[in-house]
Amino acid sequence: MSLRHFAFGLGTALLLGGCSFFVEKPVPGFGDSVRHMVQQQTFDPSAPQSATEPGGGLDGDKAAGAVKTYREPKKASAGGQTTVLTPSSQ
Repeated sequence: MSLRHFAFGLGTALLLGGCSFFVEKPVPGFGDSVRHMVQQQTFDPSAPQSATEPGGGLDGDKAAGAVKTYREPKKASAGGQTTVLTPSSQ
């Protein structure tokens, strides 16, 4: 019985040891693609330092007007027909 326990313990230790993964030093270039993507998606990196007014670009009145225009139903054209634009197949 003790040999069976020893074999079981040794097998378990080997299996768990094989599942462990330890890297001494980081892989060169690891995370570069993520840092590049974040850099490309940043519109103005110096914005927090050079901000003159909060929000910059679109004030509340313009935004409310845009939302109101977007939500209004479209009016029919003079001829009463609706034109649907589709991409042309070339």
